[in-house]
Amino acid sequence: MMNLKFMTALRILRPYQWAKNALAFVGLILSHQWDDPTAFWMAAVSLIALCLASSSIYVLNDLIDVEDDRRHDRNRARPLASGELSTRAAVCLVPLLLALAYASARVLPWDAQLIIASYVLAAAGYSLLFKRMLWIDVVVLAGLYTARVLCGVFAVDAPISPWLIAFSAFVFTGLAILKRYADLRFDSERLHGRPYIASDRFLLLTVGIAVSLLSVLVLALYVNSDDVAELYTRPWAIAFICPIIAVWLLRLWTLADRKKLAIDPVLYALRDPASYISLVACAAALAVAL
Repeated sequence: MMNLKFMTALRILRPYQWAKNALAFVGLILSHQWDDPTAFWMAAVSLIALCLASSSIYVLNDLIDVEDDRRHDRNRARPLASGELSTRAAVCLVPLLLALAYASARVLPWDAQLIIASYVLAAAGYSLLFKRMLWIDVVVLAGLYTARVLCGVFAVDAPISPWLIAFSAFVFTGLAILKRYADLRFDSERLHGRPYIASDRFLLLTVGIAVSLLSVLVLALYVNSDDVAELYTRPWAIAFICPIIAVWLLRLWTLADRKKLAIDPVLYALRDPASYISLVACAAALAVAL
């Protein structure tokens, strides 16, 4: 019985979502500090703190959305919506997870701690308000992903690159819009608790693809900037990443349009062999650029 309760509590933390927090290692990789044990440890701590913080928000979100989840085809199986976990237990989990996240983050630089605190506030705001606001919801979602990247950058004391911020903002906004579009393809009337309706599909498709491809444009401009020469001996090799990312993004949009993208695009990518092939190809290009 105890084991069953533990597994139920673990499910509401959504550990399968923790893979998104691997974005905390982007700063470590792009600043070329992967061979520095201290920097690696700080990036790992930021990952742990983000996992705990994000799980607290997932629990809060389930508490807020419990009625909508019970009317949703897939979400009705969540622990709170199905009745497997009590509301009291879920309420207790939120401050516990936040306390553990704070304890973990205390070893990080103050600016990384500030990013984590901002992430929690923005994510809570998303659960309480922003997710019901047209277009604001996707911008906030993109900001939450970008915050993960910035947390890792500050954790390893890497320089802040406006190119990285711009690329992250566009690519994650595009993926957030893609999620809304994919959800609408499966719900022809209206997303439960979301401000989009069926007639918004074409607009989401148009804006989403445009925003997604703007991230590729930012990367192409970065290749021709003065900044890239400071980090890479053969910056021309990075240009090969542009078509790889463009094809990867367009493939996701095509799958969504064909109703073959039933889950979060980021989670889909983590299970998609083609996405891993794209990642290896990008890594190879970066290796050549070094």
